[in-house]
Amino acid sequence: MRKFWSLVKKEWHMYKAWPIIFLIVGAVSIGLLPMFEGRFINVNIAKEEFRLGLLFLGLFLTGAVMPWQFLFSIRRGIKEKELWLHNSSPMTVLIGAKLFYTVAWTTLNSAFYTFFFHWTPSIIEGSTSEIIWMQGLVVSIIFLLGILTAVGALLFYTVYIQLKRYIKYGSVIITGMLFGLFLFTTDKIANSSLYDKLLIHGEIPLAFLEKNMPVFTSEDVLVNFYSLYIVEELVMWLVMASCFIAASKWIERVITR
Repeated sequence: MRKFWSLVKKEWHMYKAWPIIFLIVGAVSIGLLPMFEGRFINVNIAKEEFRLGLLFLGLFLTGAVMPWQFLFSIRRGIKEKELWLHNSSPMTVLIGAKLFYTVAWTTLNSAFYTFFFHWTPSIIEGSTSEIIWMQGLVVSIIFLLGILTAVGALLFYTVYIQLKRYIKYGSVIITGMLFGLFLFTTDKIANSSLYDKLLIHGEIPLAFLEKNMPVFTSEDVLVNFYSLYIVEELVMWLVMASCFIAASKWIERVITR
């Protein structure tokens, strides 16, 4: 574990500008811009609605940039092979440290942004504990989505690297087409009857989460809780772990080739 944390610390020294810039820009935008609404900015909506919109925009942009920062770190490692070749840790640990750092700063920044939920009392009505509960749910969802997005980005980046070895100028287009095909196929499989028969088992209704949630007064914000299926979740995370290991081994072959 000591080696792992030293790798995470190294990531912080190399890429600390990403979370710091996003934190400052996001905090200033969400906290200060709504104060100038009506003076220098005219968006024709209430101040708190403007702040809530900026908050969700900040969360979205933070999640959208996260895989790019992760891939940027991976790309630098491939270009500067000595950073990895002279390290005794397995490739899964080296890439896992990069994944952990990226998801960690995304989650922490998102947790900071969600504190602005307390600044929208006319839209979100509830006690402090209820709003903190909602913050925890939002941050947990972003954390899980961050892992899924990063592993997916890693997998398709390895496909791009392999294609680039044979097709120099069309590898990006082909990778994009394969990604589109993957999304289409996944959607078809997820909506098939066979998928329901095999994976939709062990239902855990999530409606109980709503009891501790604050109330949104705006009709534009709808919160619905569905069900979680144990078998589906176990299979999904097993597939993601397998993809992560396979992609790490693939990158290791590229570096040592």
